[in-house]
Amino acid sequence: ARSENTVLLSVLKAPDGNTVDIALGIRDQLRSLAPLLPDGVELRIVNDQSIEIDETIADTLMNIFLGIALTSLVLVLFLHDLRSIIIVALAMPMSIIAAFGLMPFFGMSLNTLSLMGIATAVGVLVMNSVVVLENIFRHKMEGADRRTAAAKGTSEVATAVIASTAT
Repeated sequence: ARSENTVLLSVLKAPDGNTVDIALGIRDQLRSLAPLLPDGVELRIVNDQSIEIDETIADTLMNIFLGIALTSLVLVLFLHDLRSIIIVALAMPMSIIAAFGLMPFFGMSLNTLSLMGIATAVGVLVMNSVVVLENIFRHKMEGADRRTAAAKGTSEVATAVIASTAT
């Protein structure tokens, strides 16, 4: 006859803990404990938030890739300017890498909420990139040199871009 006795153990992380690292550590400990258990006793994980976080990380990385790819496509189709594509393709990942790098200094951990915020920020970066570059490109088409077009084009939309980003 099979016993239906169950012991449930919950592991809660501290606010500054890393869910994914903790879950990996627990899985390793469970694997090492399994051979020590008597017959008929098994260890099972019934809820693991690290799986959702790993999926969110994958989604965020996909959003970053799609943001760069789609922005590049829009710039190619409408502006026909390779330099603009290179600028956006480098600026977006650098901004996001900087965000990941600054998170620990502000006491933020990599979790679902922070990753969703970064995924949303990718959309804002895409929009801002297109707005600023289109305005710079317009000044170039009107005959301004690159430096003047960059300075005028950026300054004209800077307030709107900052306001929309802050919002």
